[in-house]
Amino acid sequence: MTRQHRILVPGRLGDITTIGQECAPEDAGLSRSGVAILWKSIEAQYRSGLHPAISVVLRRRGRVVLNRTIGHARGNLPDDAGTLKMRATPATPICLFSGSKALTAILVHKLAETGAIHLDHAIAEYLPEFAARGKAGITVRQMLAHRGGIPRLPVRDPWKGALYDFDAMVHALCAAAPSRPARGPSYHALSGGFILGEVLRRVTGRELPDLLREWLAEPLGCQHLTFGVPPAHRVFAAENAHTGPIRWTPVHSIMKRMLQGTLADACASSNQERWMAAVIPAANIYATADEACRVYQMLLDGGVWQGRRVLREETVRELVRPFDGTRFDRTLMLPLRWSSGLMLGSQLPNFFGLRNPRAYGHLGLVSCLSWADPARDIAAAILTTGKPCLPVGLREQFATAMAINAVCAPPERLSLAEAGNPEGFRRSAAGTSD
Repeated sequence: MTRQHRILVPGRLGDITTIGQECAPEDAGLSRSGVAILWKSIEAQYRSGLHPAISVVLRRRGRVVLNRTIGHARGNLPDDAGTLKMRATPATPICLFSGSKALTAILVHKLAETGAIHLDHAIAEYLPEFAARGKAGITVRQMLAHRGGIPRLPVRDPWKGALYDFDAMVHALCAAAPSRPARGPSYHALSGGFILGEVLRRVTGRELPDLLREWLAEPLGCQHLTFGVPPAHRVFAAENAHTGPIRWTPVHSIMKRMLQGTLADACASSNQERWMAAVIPAANIYATADEACRVYQMLLDGGVWQGRRVLREETVRELVRPFDGTRFDRTLMLPLRWSSGLMLGSQLPNFFGLRNPRAYGHLGLVSCLSWADPARDIAAAILTTGKPCLPVGLREQFATAMAINAVCAPPERLSLAEAGNPEGFRRSAAGTSD
């Protein structure tokens, strides 16, 4: 049996649950029993022992149906015996990890909306040094869709320090030869964000935190939604923990290839001051679950948030338009469907459940998930601080996504039985060896 790393789960989850402002389920076209099913699924995800904290916000028809947290932002990690605990609340900022890619992509699309760049033009038009060593033809859109040909950072052990030097990363990536042809998808876990971020910087002459604040955070009324965490807020930011199997091959080797390090490296680094002080466009945007959900509600509403236009409607359509069909990703070793910046749903099982071809969003380091599904009129964010090995974490997450899809679907489209009972899925998955 592989060694496990899990938190101690109390018997009474109500003692560690915080509920924010929520509407009556009927106001969102749901039943109280349906919302109870959703919350039971979140509680089951917490009872897995894989997540020190879970924060969830679900909007349906624009109304907040769930706004709750379970667990502790700090002091409940497996090695924290004797450490003062700090409860997670709906106001707790949590790192989105790769969910940051979606927000950086929105900034790129916003820049394209102004006419300052064109997605189908070469990156080298805006960043001339990127043309080196055969990369002259790679377009902005290809980079957004993980076809940029540079899925890895050209440095050893980036988590030891190189990751935090933005300019050095851009220089190294521009000088690097492509390691993959740009034709097929190969997930750019860290690399693509630096190049897209530098395009934003070069064209606007401004820094990314300013653009994120002006173009998204302020229009959406967000206190956080920042690259890293300002010094005054760092004590309130949630810590992350590597949970589940400590080492599980071959998944361990896939994760190590993708991250150029281990899950333990990523979690340890994300709890350090230098991570919270850095700008890492693909990985270190922080937000509350409500703030992450606001982004997708704005997209769901055609680029408008509470009467204020944030993006043009045609920009949103371009953002969510499929780049191509489902393709096998050679980094993640999974079939995925992409737009120019977002993961897309499909009829097949995916990160957002199944039978959801209009869904779009992004996964963040195994277990943070934010998305919208126009067919169900939902926007959701489930942010977690445990980072378990992929299959272990995904089975719980998938069951929760299935519950949301089933409860929120119009009856004529998808019933709970048709979706596959999420609790039944959990019971069958529980038999899988960790």
